[in-house]
Amino acid sequence: MIKLLLVLMIVLLFNSQVMAQSRPCDKVQCSIPRCPPGSKLTVSPTISCCPFCAR
Repeated sequence: MIKLLLVLMIVLLFNSQVMAQSRPCDKVQCSIPRCPPGSKLTVSPTISCCPFCAR
């Protein structure tokens, strides 16, 4: 029973570490850029945590 609890705690701890690493944008402070005519504000967490201008 104790081994089961220990394994469960290790798995939960590992999962919380993985979740923290998979969301690095949570702690980033962004300034929203003013986009020039012809481009629009785009949000793509895989490229950048902050919004950016794209055509």
